[in-house]
Amino acid sequence: MMRDAPDGAAAVVDAAIVGAGPAGAATAVRLRALGLTVALLDKEQFPRHKICGDFLPPGAVANVRSLCGEVVEAAAPARLTGLRITWRGRSILADFPPDTAGWGLSRLQLDALLVKRAVAAGADLVERFRVERTVRLEDGRHRVEGSHPDGTRRAFVASLVVEAGGRFGLVGRRLGWRRDDVRLQRWALWSPLSGVEGLSARCEMHVIDGGYVGVAPLPGEKTANVTMVLSPRRMAAARSDPRGYYRHVLGEHAELGPRLDAAHSVAPVRGLGPLACRARRFSEDGIALVGDACGFVDPFTAEGVSRALESARMLGDAVAPHTAAGRPLPASLTLPSYESAWRERFGPKLALCRMLQVVIARPWLAGPMARGLSRRKDLANLMIAATGDLLPAASVMNPSYVGRLLIAGAIG
Repeated sequence: MMRDAPDGAAAVVDAAIVGAGPAGAATAVRLRALGLTVALLDKEQFPRHKICGDFLPPGAVANVRSLCGEVVEAAAPARLTGLRITWRGRSILADFPPDTAGWGLSRLQLDALLVKRAVAAGADLVERFRVERTVRLEDGRHRVEGSHPDGTRRAFVASLVVEAGGRFGLVGRRLGWRRDDVRLQRWALWSPLSGVEGLSARCEMHVIDGGYVGVAPLPGEKTANVTMVLSPRRMAAARSDPRGYYRHVLGEHAELGPRLDAAHSVAPVRGLGPLACRARRFSEDGIALVGDACGFVDPFTAEGVSRALESARMLGDAVAPHTAAGRPLPASLTLPSYESAWRERFGPKLALCRMLQVVIARPWLAGPMARGLSRRKDLANLMIAATGDLLPAASVMNPSYVGRLLIAGAIG
């Protein structure tokens, strides 16, 4: 539990986590398991909607199950057996490996479940609290300051501050650790829709000129998350009327138009971007980044939640040697083992994600790749397993795989 500082002006904890999404909530669970006191801070109140594709690949499903067990099963997520990708009239089908499945589950539900799990583990949840600044104290700890919507100000003193606020998080940005990936600028328009026709047990990705549209079935009849990711050119056209542009793009799509003709938004259309970013550091002097704060590529490969939960586990493993019963967490903690483990695990995956984005944006590359994947389902299954965190990225980033794909897509 949090305890008051001697002057009564701040609560004292071992760790203050900024952001209570999947990365922050999972980190809270991991640090509580080490016996640390944790304040979990978020500017929103749960449950709340979050812009996301709402598709969990099998690797993410395994991670969510390990944290929430039967509780998340009770939410009855849509069970997804594979992926369907369309490009210029060509359809690519890929299946997840036997005995695995992806899930369609809204962040409204998922994040609320993970936050409840963190609170049950003993984390102190502070909602509707916007962090405004962090100050390093003389003893090496950090003072995290912010306010509630009614103007009430609060502060927390922590040995470890964890930035889990995603690519727009305040801490990593002000430290200069994170920057936009200008070569992969994309924006998202998002809304869950009801009345969607033709849904199946597959997540769908429809590549369009200057972007793509993801359709992830959700619990509930004819309900799906429909998110579009757009190039700068496309987003420039959308700025004056995002909702109208969203409906226009869907309506003009040869397949999606008829299927969404009678659909309506369950939540208002919202936008977010630019999406892609990189981070040059993940940990130094009592501050660490987790989840999308460490780097992000837009969600064609749906790896965000899985990376969030795994990075939380990695951070917990790195912190563990610095904890001992009855002793406070050391201040000014730097965790090189966390940073090296993160780069080893996720560096190749992010490289694969960036490669796919480059291909999607260039029809002369996307055409042969789409032909190859549509003709060789075994190669499509390998690609989906790699992007779904079931196989290492090296499984599809090697001369043998690339050569087979090029040969399959070389003709016609």
